[in-house]
Amino acid sequence: METHRILTCPHCKKRGFIGPHYEFQSGDCLVCCACGWKGTYETVETFEYHRERVVHFKIDYHVIDEIVHQYYGTGNTGNKWHAAYEFVAVQECGNDTCHEFDVDGSEPDAWAKKSVDKFRKDGTPGNLSNYDILNLLCKDGWLEPGIYLVEVCW
Repeated sequence: METHRILTCPHCKKRGFIGPHYEFQSGDCLVCCACGWKGTYETVETFEYHRERVVHFKIDYHVIDEIVHQYYGTGNTGNKWHAAYEFVAVQECGNDTCHEFDVDGSEPDAWAKKSVDKFRKDGTPGNLSNYDILNLLCKDGWLEPGIYLVEVCW
């Protein structure tokens, strides 16, 4: 458990307003934006919280698309410019988004066996989610196990 600490103006603290409302001046002197007081600020503990460091892989969505298209195929869509699998379409996500997946290489449940076989044959995702597909890419050796942040930006 860690404690969040902030610097606050002693005059504002007496009035019940605790917050980081200061500007830096020359040297170490601080000036309060709320009351104009100059001087040394007090450290105040505001709340406790828990945090942990998490290591993850960051990857662009089009890299996932390229791996699928190059090594599994583009599927039979009848349109040479449109592949059956596209990360954005399967995720139904918008631009400037980030999606987290905990990838361990596990295969989807038995009910998805036909979709898995079809995906491995020609890259058609069927009813597989991106989570399922990333786990298949891991199981097949294209990705390492771990937490992936997939960024979508076009």
